[in-house]
This record gives sequence, C-alpha cells and structure tokens, in this order.
Amino acid sequence: MFRASLSFLFLFAALTFFPSSTTMAESSSYSALPPGSQTNAKLALHIKSAAVKQRCAAIDALPCSQYVTSGAIQTGYDVYIVAANASIAFGIGGMEFAIDYDGAAGSGLDIFGWERCSDLEFPSNTWPASGEGTILTWATCEETEISTEGVHAIGGAFYVYAYSQDEFNIIPRPVANGLIAVADCEGGQTEVPSSQVGSLTFGSGTPGCNPCVESCADCTTVPSLLNFGTAEMGSGQVQLSTTITNNAASPLLGTVALAGNDCQQFSIISGGGPLNLATGQSQEVVVQFAPDFTGEGLQTCSLVAGDCGFVDLQGVGTLPPQDCAVTPESLNFGDQVVGTTTMDSFVIRNTNTTFQRIMDVDLGTGATCSDFSINPSGRITIPPADSVTINVSFTPSAGGTRTCSVEVTDDCEFTVPLSGNGLSESCELTPDSADYGVVPIGTSADRVFRITNTGGVLVSGNLLSTFCDGFSVVGSSFYQLQPGQFQDFTIRFQPTQEREYNCTFESGCGLAEVFGVGISGTTSAPQTAAKLAFHLTTPVTKSQCADTPSVPCSQFVSEGVVGTAYTAYVAVANLDLNEGFLGTDFGLNYGPNLEIYEWTACSDLEFPSAAWPASGTGNVLTWQACQQNYIPGYGDEGGVEFVGALYLYAYGAETLSIGPRPVPAPSPNVADCDGHESPVLEPCQGSVAFGGGFGYNPCDLATPVRLVSSVAARQGNDIEFRWQVEEDAGLGQAIYRLQESGIYEPISPLLFGEDGSYSYTLQRAPVEAVTYWIGANERDGSRTWIGSFDVGVGALKPALAVSQNRPNPFASATRLSFETSVSGWAEVSVFDLNGREVARPFAQSVNEGTHEVTWNGKDQRGHELSSGVYLYRVSAAGKTITKKMLLVRD
Repeated sequence: MFRASLSFLFLFAALTFFPSSTTMAESSSYSALPPGSQTNAKLALHIKSAAVKQRCAAIDALPCSQYVTSGAIQTGYDVYIVAANASIAFGIGGMEFAIDYDGAAGSGLDIFGWERCSDLEFPSNTWPASGEGTILTWATCEETEISTEGVHAIGGAFYVYAYSQDEFNIIPRPVANGLIAVADCEGGQTEVPSSQVGSLTFGSGTPGCNPCVESCADCTTVPSLLNFGTAEMGSGQVQLSTTITNNAASPLLGTVALAGNDCQQFSIISGGGPLNLATGQSQEVVVQFAPDFTGEGLQTCSLVAGDCGFVDLQGVGTLPPQDCAVTPESLNFGDQVVGTTTMDSFVIRNTNTTFQRIMDVDLGTGATCSDFSINPSGRITIPPADSVTINVSFTPSAGGTRTCSVEVTDDCEFTVPLSGNGLSESCELTPDSADYGVVPIGTSADRVFRITNTGGVLVSGNLLSTFCDGFSVVGSSFYQLQPGQFQDFTIRFQPTQEREYNCTFESGCGLAEVFGVGISGTTSAPQTAAKLAFHLTTPVTKSQCADTPSVPCSQFVSEGVVGTAYTAYVAVANLDLNEGFLGTDFGLNYGPNLEIYEWTACSDLEFPSAAWPASGTGNVLTWQACQQNYIPGYGDEGGVEFVGALYLYAYGAETLSIGPRPVPAPSPNVADCDGHESPVLEPCQGSVAFGGGFGYNPCDLATPVRLVSSVAARQGNDIEFRWQVEEDAGLGQAIYRLQESGIYEPISPLLFGEDGSYSYTLQRAPVEAVTYWIGANERDGSRTWIGSFDVGVGALKPALAVSQNRPNPFASATRLSFETSVSGWAEVSVFDLNGREVARPFAQSVNEGTHEVTWNGKDQRGHELSSGVYLYRVSAAGKTITKKMLLVRD
C-alpha cells in the first residue's frame, strides 16, 4: 500500500506534547507511565462526502470499525485523521506522522483545505501546503470512548478532490528518527506499527485499509530498530532480536541477511538465510553486536528482512581498560654540560595478549623541550604481548633546569616527564641592592655581599665599581670559585658630605645597587642624668649671689608662701664630674601672681644677662672654664653648679617651673666640657610652688640607672636602636616618642636588657627627623628618662632600581630583574644598537617590590635575534633605566 516515491509530503506532528498539569488535573487523574503505554492505538482515516470545503463535520458517534476507506473520483470529500482504539486509562495527547498522495496539478489527488477539529493547541488553518506541516497538541487530554473500541481523537479534516485514481497514505515523519506515533497524556510516546496505520483509495474497486478491522501491512518487523547500546571492543557481546510477520494473503519470500559497508561488527546468530513465511506466520531473527579492535565508536548496519524491508542496527564500541605499561615512568638526566648529549630510554609494553595497540608518541611543547629528542616517534603499533623502546636524548642549550615530557595518546594514554640540569658558567651576586640608611659624616657602615658560583664550571673576576664617591670594597675584590663555592665581600659606606650617595658595583655575576645618606652627626653627651632644679632661700637683700648655698640637690627647698620675698637659685645638678659642665640652655614659665625683680648670673658665665628673665623666655649660659664642682660630703649625688639667682615675690598662689627656651627645641639642654649636648628630660625639670601648691625637686627621684652609650641607625625603612646602661634596676625600659598632644607614647614593648645592653628595631619608621626617648621603670612605679636618640631624615628607597641581567652574556634566555617602590604600570623593552625596539617581554601593572622577567632572545614575531649587544629599558614609577646585555649564539 505504501508507494516508494512521494510526490507531495506533508507533516502532521505532535512530538511528546501533552496538556499542562493544571489541565490534566481538571480532566482526570493519571499515574506516571513509561513511554509506550498506547500500544493498541491506531491512526485511521475516514472519508465523508463534503457539501462545502473546510467543513469539520462531526463523526463523534461513529466507531472506528465503521470508517469509510474508499471514494469516487470527480467528487469532493472531507478526510478525517483519527487516533483510535486508544486506552482510556492513558488518553491521547498528540500525534506524529506525515501524509503521502499524488498531487500533480489536474490529476491524481489534490488537497484544497485543512480545518482543525477539537481543541488543538497549535492548529494551522492553512495547512497543508506543499512542503509545509503543522504541530498538533490537544489542550486537554482526549479520553472520549466510542462504543467498546476505546478512545478516539479527531485531529482534523482535509478537503480533498480526486481528479483520477489515487491513494492517500500515512507515512513516518520525514526527519531524523521520524516515526508514526501517538503521545499519551503523561508524555509517553508510542510508535504505531504499519499494521495499525490506515489508508484511503479513490476511483479503484479496492477499498483502503481500516486498521480497526484488519492489519494494514503486508508484513511487519517488530521492532524496526535494534539499538545494542555499548559493548567493549574485543570482548563485549550484545544480542537482540526482531520478529518478521507475514500479514498478506500470499507467502512472504526473500533472504534475511546483513547489508551495509560497516557490518563487520554485527552477525546473525539465528533466523538468517532464505525467508518463506505463509500467511500469519512469524520468524524471529537474533542479531549479535561484538565489536573488534577496529570497532570504536558508533557502528551501524541494516538487516534485510526478505521482501519486508529493513531493520536498522546500531551500537557503540568502547575501548577496554588501558592495558599498556611504561617503565620507567619518568627520566631524569641529572647534570649535563651545556652542548653535550646523553641518552636514556623507556619501554612501552602492550599487556593485552589478543589485540595490538596503536598510539601516537610525541614530544611535548614546553619552553625547554628543544633540548630533548625521541626516537621512534609519531604513530606506533605494538603487537599483542609485545613492547617498544623509546630512546630519549638530552642536549642542554643553556644552564639551569630543563624539563619536557613525552605524550602518548590514542589506545594508550600517559605522560612520561623528562628533566635534566644544564651546567654552564653561571654565578649570582646577592643581594642586588642595599640601602645603608643615614650615616653620620666621619663614621662608616658596612654591608656584606656574596658571589656564588651557580654553574658547572670555574668562574673568576672582580667586584668593581664605576667611579663612586663614598663606597669601597674592603680588602681584595678578586674572586675565583669552583661550582657551588661562594665568597663574601664587604662594601663600606663612608660619607664625607651631607647628601645622598648611590653607586653600582659590577661583578660579572650581576650588579649591586647601593644607596646611602650622609649627615652631619652629633653624639649624645654622657650628661644624660643632669637635672635643672630650684632652691628657695629668704634673702637678706635682693640680687644675692655672693654666697651660694652649700646644700646637696636632694635637700633643695621647692615650696614657699605668698607675700614673702625669696631668692630662687637655679642649679644644674646630678652631673657626671668626669665629663664636666660647660653650659646650659633653658627657659622659665610662671603666671601673673609671681613677679621676678632681678636676675643675677653666678660664677664665671661667659654670656650672662642681667635683664633676663621674663615668663616664656629663656637664655643660653656658657662658662668660661669647665666646671667640675660638687657639694662636699654628697659626692654620690654628682656635680652641682648654681647658674644664677632670681629675686622674686609671690602675690598669690603661683608656680615657677623650668622649661625649654621658646625656640624649636624639645627640651632644656646641658653641655659637657667637650661641647656635646644632652637634653634635660621632663622628669628632670624642677619647679617651686607658692601659696599651698606642691613644688617638684627632681633630685628626690634620682635613679641609679645611668646611660653609658647609645646609637640609632636607619636600616632601609627601619631604625635600629642600641644602648648600654649601668646599675640597671631590671624593671624594664622602653622607647617613647612625644606626640603633638604632649603625651609620651611608647613605640616599643617593655624591654629587658642583658648585662645592661638593650636593642630594638622599629619597623617602617617615619622618614622625617624624630627624637626618641628612653624611659626606665623605677621601683616606686615611676618612670625616669635616661636618654634620647636624635634620628635624622631617612633615605627613601629609589622609585625604581634595575639589576643587571643574569646570565650575561647569554645564549638563549636571560632574566631581567627590577624593583619599584610604587605600584603601577611597568614595561620592559629591548632595543638594538640602532635604537629600534625589537621585543617587549613585559608590559602590565605591578605591585611595589621585586619583579623578574625572562627574555628568550627572540623578537616580537618569535624570530631568534642574532648575536650582539642589546639594550633593555625598564620604565616604572615615572622613571626609566637602561642597561646593556650581550647575546652570544652558539
């Protein structure tokens, strides 16, 4: 009934379309069903005379068994397409099929119109037209039962006219894996066999086929597709069967055999050969899918079912678990002199005793893979239970670690890592820069640099500098080193001027950039325990300085009454007699209730002033000769010197105190006889009170702790403090900084020295000039200031520093290092001696710190450059530095 050639083909389809869950709930309740539930469903055709075109006359009351399947020519008809004889339990949700008829103009059958029936969700009132189709899905589940023949669902009506004898057939949808199928209301899809698909005839004496009363196929093959799934190549076997049935009145003849170009993976187990089936007879055919070692991936074939057509066969062959082994799993060639060759090998074994193994053996593509080679390579076949040896050679082109790998793919999948170390003349100078910080003029600072032979041969040379003022190598600058040896050199910084210094040292193993700052340094005087105190006496006459008191500082009077005249002696006490005393620098502070009528300088002051003082002012007093006086019997309190006498009168409660001169100075000072100045710290500054207040005698809290020496030096961004004390109370000391609020804030934890020796490093210290104070804890809970450090302006690291490339000269690759103290954009460019840019190996944003770039000696197009001198320029932090390098090709 099915014609081999199609004149017109139209699509009428519903692939797995079904009503929404809301609609389903409104119509009925269905359980979840597997695909294929409507196995008894049929697609039938019914002819009805048409009075007018595009009429969808009702046939609801007509069961499928009474459908009309033939018509006359020269007559118009409505042809209905119906899904019939379906199970009411599952319902009908859609259809998939195509139609076939002879549509030549003015002859055969012509379709003039199409009208949808029922509540189709995706109808088309213009379908069918040549080459077009439609999709039909019911909005609600179709479950109307006609008589006892089950559910039928009317898809629609065609208005047709037969000009001459013709047939109207239902065929599979003409797409990949197209079917004649119906969908149930749960989304399950069932293929409708050809025996259950109807047909129509026009103008012949023979009616079409009604599948509700007869089989509509001369023969069937069920199933018509055998999908064997996956099977392992060489061992997997899967068997499936199909049944051939003769529905015709005459015998079904022919031959059952495989047909196709790729059928070697399939075989007929039973049911093959000559076919001769009487009416109603069936024959089962069993087919096996057993892929061999050539059957990887999708395999297809066709089974010829005699004169009943074809059954499609398909299966997928999969590789068995890898049965290859490699020994050893990696190769390490160790040390090898540059330019020489060594050999090694590994073995690949095929452990499968049945099948050969075919694979690709190739060298990797890493940066140093050109130093390795393999033989054999490419496509390799290993017979069953056999092996192949892969020879590998290593010829390092440069010093350092060289790595690559052998990649094996296809039947065998693994990687064999390769490694070796090239030995060449190579050495390093470390560190490549040093910041000496601030160094006082007349002193020096040392840093140690190391040259290490990192290559495989002897290296020698000198650590030299271009003309550099302030820096020099201590001792010999020559080195001669065997592989692995190193030699240390001391570079000394000895400034002679107050300025910044920088220099570059060359070694043949790299460059060392050195920086430092020279300052006019002063050292602290030993008079760190000196105190400025007051002593009140009731004067007989004012300006009395002829008879200074002979009392120790610890017995000074520091409180007076209102309405009485006093002489207030100003004394420098607790002096180191060995160093002597030559001068002092201080000021006075007092309020309006106190009036000072006269100031008298005592002793042999070189710069006295009879007009001084007024509140908030000060003076500098200098002796003509070194003073080393002390109060007899109280020598343990150190030296004492009365510098002057104040005649004063308190009209009300008031305080008179020592303070700094009103100039930019942090504190009063005293000077020893060598001209060294030391500050008189706040706890060592006395005061007197009148009218009930409390004066302060700093000698009452004299500390046994004495500062012997102190030094502070900048090391890069840090400051290193070191000091030595005598008679340490062992209660802890700390370093303080005076804040703008007037509070001394500790910048170190509480420190405990060993044998009076203390040290502390302040990291990321301020670069401006700062005075730091040493505070010692006393047994009574107080804190005594025992000394200070005046740290000058720090030397900032340069914004950009560039090291010499390593190695230099080089044959294939070299490392370019630079350090920037500013984050931002950085570029490294390479130029020839004509100034042409030949490469730009680096251009990106960087953070502050050290960065290293490797250049392979190639231009921007990947071509190797010839031997010669090249310039590399580093631009970063708004600076640009250019250096030379030498490329020497082998």
